[in-house]
Amino acid sequence: GAAGRAARSMPRPRKHYRRFRPYEKPVRALIVKPYRECLIDLLGSMLLAALVAAVLTLVVAIAASFGGPVPVSAQSVAYVLLVGIAGSWAVLVPAKCWEGVQGDTLIRRFVMMIIGLALGAFGWVCTQWLAIEIPNSGNEVLEKDFGLQLWMHMRELSPLSAHVVVFGVLMLLIRWWRQADPLRDRRLSLWSVAVTVIVAGIVVGIADSLGWAIIVIAAIMSISVQIASPWVNPRLRRLGPEE
Repeated sequence: GAAGRAARSMPRPRKHYRRFRPYEKPVRALIVKPYRECLIDLLGSMLLAALVAAVLTLVVAIAASFGGPVPVSAQSVAYVLLVGIAGSWAVLVPAKCWEGVQGDTLIRRFVMMIIGLALGAFGWVCTQWLAIEIPNSGNEVLEKDFGLQLWMHMRELSPLSAHVVVFGVLMLLIRWWRQADPLRDRRLSLWSVAVTVIVAGIVVGIADSLGWAIIVIAAIMSISVQIASPWVNPRLRRLGPEE
């Protein structure tokens, strides 16, 4: 009848789906590997992170020696290098254990905070070994004008306590495992590096301790972790289960 002809004359809805091109082969987003292969991958990432951290430290040292008002000492460069490498490894190891697993963010933050406390203790050991003195900034104007009790107490921390607090808070606030996730959007995200530097600057500003070195170390950690961590290109990720 007329209704049937009208129904047949109406355009049929198009099905929207993606078909792979002939040269595209679906691959797994994450392949479950044996523990031995995971360990080999982790060791490779750690070695690459150490190499990247060394190059970045050298670049920062050269830039600071030419453009900085205060010459950078060899002890300071060694401190940044050692703590930067240790911090990168402190991110890569737990991130490898959490790879491909949807975990609790709060638990992961707590674990990273504990690791940060240990990293801060290691940083303090480096200052003792390299004979580096950490002066207080002595910002009495802010103390007098704003009466920040927290600020005053933070300034009274010993070098060991300052290291532990700063690195513990830094590792707590930033979701470092996201920067080592193989399924991240891009291998090196400048936005992640910028956020890491900003958070490090805020932590150092509140603690009024350790200064520029922590900001540089945080940037080196972020870049080294992202470059050294495995990454699966989004265009090569499998969209559905294999048939």
